[in-house]
Amino acid sequence: MSKKKVIVIGGNHHNTLGVLRSLGEKSVFSELILVTSSKYPYVKYSKYICDYCQLSRWVDVPIELKNRKCRYNGLKPIIISCADLATFHLDLSYNELFSYYCLPLGRAQGDISNAMDKMVMRKFAEKVKLNVPYTYSLDELRLRNIEFPIIIKPLSSVEGNKSDIKIIKNEYELSRYMDLHKNKPLIAQDYIDKQIEFQFIGCALDQQHVFIPGVSIILRQPKETNTGYLKYVSFSEFSENGLLQKCISFIREVGYTGLFSMEFLRDKYGNDYFMEINFRNDGNAISVTEAGVNLPYIWYAYNSSIDYNEEMQKNIRTVYVMPEFSDFKVALRLYNKNIFSWFNDVCRTNRFMEYDSRDKKPFWVGLYHELYDMLYYKLLKNKR
Repeated sequence: MSKKKVIVIGGNHHNTLGVLRSLGEKSVFSELILVTSSKYPYVKYSKYICDYCQLSRWVDVPIELKNRKCRYNGLKPIIISCADLATFHLDLSYNELFSYYCLPLGRAQGDISNAMDKMVMRKFAEKVKLNVPYTYSLDELRLRNIEFPIIIKPLSSVEGNKSDIKIIKNEYELSRYMDLHKNKPLIAQDYIDKQIEFQFIGCALDQQHVFIPGVSIILRQPKETNTGYLKYVSFSEFSENGLLQKCISFIREVGYTGLFSMEFLRDKYGNDYFMEINFRNDGNAISVTEAGVNLPYIWYAYNSSIDYNEEMQKNIRTVYVMPEFSDFKVALRLYNKNIFSWFNDVCRTNRFMEYDSRDKKPFWVGLYHELYDMLYYKLLKNKR
């Protein structure tokens, strides 16, 4: 029987690279659709790619898939999304693509793009009894009928990115933020003084079979993302306070199938708050692969009618995972340039998000461009 193809869609980012490697370690080579303006994207150098296409706009992803739909001889390729905008545009073309591809989407066209709206997410969360921080209406923001601090961000993840999420401490900061984001729909919530930030990373095979093997706990976090130095553990080592079943119910209510992650904050009193769901592979998902369960492969195997039960039954081991390019910069700032403290973390790291001894070239290409960019901006700053 002919093997089904798998198409990975993402940006020039370790999220995409992690999926290519997770599948590659199972001898599954991927067709890659990479959306980036970079002339030398480091992800394209992975040895686990069998076909490569580079686009400059996310809106062109469905067009590319429509153009290549006849090449697969009736075998529906399996799609893995590694970006919010990839999922968004796939969802808007659901009716045109569904007959030709195994899509990571909802029950009908528009379901998931609608669920990306954070107010819609909130309603689903409240329906399954998840705690959600108090959310301010636009009128409350305009009238300043609020208690500071608050956290403010775009209403939908496709309307902005992690760098648009800000903690607002006073009216001046709120006015400034709203002036800078006049044309973007916004959402504001009470700021949670967190003890930890964690994620449930999983895979929904269909509306009933939702699999979440463990939890990723952020240990050191950059300002503009939650992809930081982290620890991944099994639920036997983490008090999930009944969240697991609520998350499964959430996915079933939405009707989503595919890879996903759900983000939470735990405050100093032990209260857990749902923040958002990502309808795509998560940037931290390589930690699950390293811990023992290969979620991208499970999604591939399920849609290829390959037995995946053994993969789902594997024991989770505790692992430390590091996005070394970004974490090095964060550690320099936090440790006041005491690089030896960072090397202690490097020594206990089980998996790096960029470097892989079995797939080295993306790391070296990426490192070259990281160093080049650092030198370029330093020279530019000196000239000014």
